[in-house]
Amino acid sequence: MYKMFFDGSIHLPLSNREANIIEISFGICIAVECWSILENMKRLGFSLLGSITKAFKGFYGALKTVKGENID
Repeated sequence: MYKMFFDGSIHLPLSNREANIIEISFGICIAVECWSILENMKRLGFSLLGSITKAFKGFYGALKTVKGENID
């Protein structure tokens, strides 16, 4: 059992890398916690995607102003 779960490796799809069950478990836990943090931030009124979009729009508007183009 120990060799199969802890020493054995699994080929990851869409990758040339192999991982054992510990690495896969840690990856799943990290993904769940990151998703939870993003959900909690949204509940607090801070939308990460909205902030990034707003920053890119501001940058694009400043770039167009510097180039002398009309801003729509």
